[in-house]
Formats: sequence, structure tokens, C-alpha cells
Amino acid sequence: MMLNQNGQAITLASSLASAGYADLDAAHDALASAATPALGMTFPGGTHDMWLRYWLRATGTALSDVKIDPIPPPQMVQNMATDTVSGYCVGEPWNAVAVDQNIGFTTIATQDIWTNHPEKALVVNEQFATSKQAVLEDVIAAVLKASKWLDVRANRTKAASALGVPEYVNATASSIEGRLAGNYQLGGELGTKTFKGDYMVFFRDGQVNAPRAAHAIWFLAQYQRLGLLQTAPDYEAIVDAILLRDVYEKVAKAEKIAVPDDDMAPFTVKLDNATFDPAKPNLEVKRA
Repeated sequence: MMLNQNGQAITLASSLASAGYADLDAAHDALASAATPALGMTFPGGTHDMWLRYWLRATGTALSDVKIDPIPPPQMVQNMATDTVSGYCVGEPWNAVAVDQNIGFTTIATQDIWTNHPEKALVVNEQFATSKQAVLEDVIAAVLKASKWLDVRANRTKAASALGVPEYVNATASSIEGRLAGNYQLGGELGTKTFKGDYMVFFRDGQVNAPRAAHAIWFLAQYQRLGLLQTAPDYEAIVDAILLRDVYEKVAKAEKIAVPDDDMAPFTVKLDNATFDPAKPNLEVKRA
């Protein structure tokens, strides 16, 4: 199952402030002014790696003209403060912390790359899924209840207060709450951007949580399009092996949560207005 949509961001160092917000041409020019800028993401092939590479391609920046390396999220801000990286893509609160420390700015939030994109997932290994399915079903049910709770705006203040302590997330509750509430201090003299409905969401009447084959195929297509794979993967076999949609649907039905019927429906990515048809992933791979 999926845990949330939206709410990640790409942060650039203050020295690249000319990139502005969600301005592809300006971002291209700012990056071109730096000699092989180093950019961080959390894990090769993960969502943050994909958002970063997809955004770079949309700006017209050749991936060979930048250096992309994995950095643990809590170390992102320190690496930017010491000029080890000129930017990074990560989840919150590390984008907000860079703004709070006046060392970077949010150049784009991922909901402005792909509105209501899938983000974090509940993942278990095969042994757990097969030998402890009843436990897995209980976990899914518990996460669905927590997702409902988090989507009540008043509860986000409580969540931020609980998380904003050093032993959990080394960031203040106010940094966490602002991004959870959709009120972004962008930094870089860009002011404030308020998201209304397309901030980080956790339930959205069950629209968030259902795993979709179309989304999995999109990511696999990006692996080839963006240079992580040299040949086409076996889309159907991989998706069938990984997505336990039947287990999710069983729990959702028991919890009286509707399951969306868009498992293989085409969708459009906002950043470059590209429509993806999961039945034809090769067309995405060939796209500029």
C-alpha cells in the first residue's frame, strides 16, 4: 500500500537563487552557471532520485552535466552548508530546515512536478507476506486508520509536536508543521507558497493508499528513460511479483474504504504535461 502523496521538494543552495520557483528555463540557466553541480538524493532509483532526474531532464539539463549522489536525509543540510552539494531532493523537514537556516531555498515541490504522485510505501519481504499475511493485514488496517487521522488538518499540529524533538527528527515542530499544513516558506526571497489540497496527503478517501500498477510501470519506464537501466525491464512480471493489491483490497473492503478503479489508467505529469499510458511504456522511454 502507499502511505502518502506529494510533499517532497528540490532544494537549491542560495547561490543558485536565480532559478526561482518552478521556472524550468531559469533553473537550467542557474545550473549551467555552476561547474558540474553536485546534487544529492536519498537512494538510487528511489522516488527522490526520480523527481530530481525528471526535473533536470525537464529543465533541459543533461544528466551528464551534473553529479548525483546518495546522501542520508539528516545529512542533506550539513552537506549544503559546507558546499559539498549545490542542491538536493528529499522529503520534509530537510527542505524546510535549509530555508530556516538561510542556506537554501525550495525551487519546486514535488506536487508541482506530478500532482498527487505516489511517494512512500509499506513494503515487506516475501517471507513475511506469505507466512504472516494475517499480521500484514492488521498492519495495513492500522496504517489506514493512521492515514485517516493524519488527513484531519487539526491533527497535523499534534503530529508535528510529537515528531519535532531531537530523538525523532532533528527539526523543530514549526518547520514540520508548516510543510504538513501546506504553508511553504520558500526562502531565496521567494516568499510564501500556500498549497490548498495538493499538499502532503495520507488518505484522501482511499485515493492515496491503493497501490497502482500504472504507477509502478511509470517508475520502471523512468529507470530506462533516465539512464538507470539500459534495456527494458519485464514490466508485467515485476509488477505482478511486487504489488499485493489483492491483500490491500481485502483489508480496504473490511475497513469500508473504496478502492479506486484506475489501476491501469493513463495519467498526466504536471511538470511537462506528459501523458503516460501504462499499456505503452516504450513511448515514455523514447520521449525527449
